[in-house]
This record gives sequence, structure tokens and C-alpha cells, in this order.
Amino acid sequence: QLLPWYKGPTFIEYLDSIPSFNRSIDGPLRMPIVERYKEMGTIVMGKIESGCCRVGDRCLLMPNRTRVEVTNIYYEDIETDSCVCGENVRLKLKNVEEEVH
Repeated sequence: QLLPWYKGPTFIEYLDSIPSFNRSIDGPLRMPIVERYKEMGTIVMGKIESGCCRVGDRCLLMPNRTRVEVTNIYYEDIETDSCVCGENVRLKLKNVEEEVH
């Protein structure tokens, strides 16, 4: 009624038609870091977009190619030993150097 010239789907219909994102648990670990803080070590927070992670895994932080080890995993407020794609987690890392500016 408000836009008689528009013949396409409604916004909700358009969102419903978008194919779902296929996250691969078998792919490499990819987790964009949204927050980093120090609390008895370095903790990073983000959403795992692909792959999975376990305590003890060795990972590569990009873009500096820093090799780190996952010592703890927190999903919500629960400490766990693994996490998979699609989960928002906090990872405690070992071997992270403090950046010097």
C-alpha cells in the first residue's frame, strides 16, 4: 500500500529465502576475535565460524602467525574441554606475547 511501485518480496520473506550458512566442523579453526583481555593469562572471545577446538590444541593467530596453545575453553559461564563451529566462546591462550607499541 505504501509503495505501490515495489513488486518484490517483503524484507522478512527475503531474509527467509537466504540459504543458511554452511559451517564445517571438519574445516580449519576460524574464530574472529571480538575481544581480548588479561585475566591470569590472555583470554580471547569470539564465535567459531569453522572447525573445532580442544584444550591442548595448538593454533596460529593471524596476521602475525603467532603459535599459541589453548589451555582453557569457556562456553557461556561453563568451562569445557572442546567447542565447535557456531558457538560463542572464550579461549585462554598460552604463549601470547604482550604487544609493544
